[in-house]
Amino acid sequence: QDLNVQVSCIRKEGIIFTFFSTASKQDFSTHQYAIDTATNSFHRLSNPKYLKQSPQRVSLRRTRESIILDQFLAHLGIPRENWQQIALINGMELNQHLSPNQLVKIIK
Repeated sequence: QDLNVQVSCIRKEGIIFTFFSTASKQDFSTHQYAIDTATNSFHRLSNPKYLKQSPQRVSLRRTRESIILDQFLAHLGIPRENWQQIALINGMELNQHLSPNQLVKIIK
């Protein structure tokens, strides 16, 4: 299938940010407005709410026994509002059974 690709580069303070947009040749014009809007909305972050945030870290935790993912996360004291994101980065469902000694990525 033929694809259209658009490369947009924005230079800010000596750093070049590059955005690649791609869609099928027949659908590209349908997405052009969204692509342009996203690229043109790129600007320096100034909201203190976001500037004060610390980066999240990913660590690995190993299960000791066979357990369901949501039970494992509860046992670790992970806040429930983070469970779906953790399941997603592990390519799992919350009700998935984990094997003993299985590694699970945890966000801190």
